[in-house]
Amino acid sequence: MPHSIHEILNELHIPFQEFPHEPVFTVEQAKAVYQNIPGGRCKNILLRDKKGNRHFLVIMPADKELDPSKIREKFSTSKLGGAQEYEVEKYLGVKPGAVSPFALINDLERHVEVLVDEDLFKEAEVHFHPNVNTASLLIKTEDLKKFLDGTGAKWQIIAL
Repeated sequence: MPHSIHEILNELHIPFQEFPHEPVFTVEQAKAVYQNIPGGRCKNILLRDKKGNRHFLVIMPADKELDPSKIREKFSTSKLGGAQEYEVEKYLGVKPGAVSPFALINDLERHVEVLVDEDLFKEAEVHFHPNVNTASLLIKTEDLKKFLDGTGAKWQIIAL
C-alpha cells in the first residue's frame, strides 16, 4: 500500500507547508482560494491519446494555455484529449479535481508520462493538491524535480 504523500515528502527530505482550503475543481475556482497561498499557481491535466494507450500528466502555470498539438507532434501520438474519470482514478488513484504530480505515488506501473512546462521553474515555490482537493502543499519548485525522480516517474521539462 502506498504511503501518504506527507510521508513520502518527508522520506525524500522535501520540506512542505500545508494550506487547507475549500474544495476546488477548476482553475477558475482555485483563483479565489489560492489568493492566500504563496507560490506559483499550476494546472495539472491528465491527457490521453485517442486509443487510451498513452497518458500524459501535464504540469504548467495556471495562466498558460495548453496546446495539445505541441505534445502530439513532439511525441508522435494520435490526437490528445482529457482523460476519462475512470482513467484518472485508475492511473493516478485520485478523483478529478485532485490531479497533481503528488498522485504519481499511485502510478505503481509508471504508466503516466509527465511533462513539466519550463515556465514553471520561473517560480521559486509551487503548490499542488496532496491527492485531495481540500488542501494544497507548498514546495520549492526545484524540489518538484527531486519528488519526480523519487517516484521513478518518466518525466521531462518541455516548452509548452
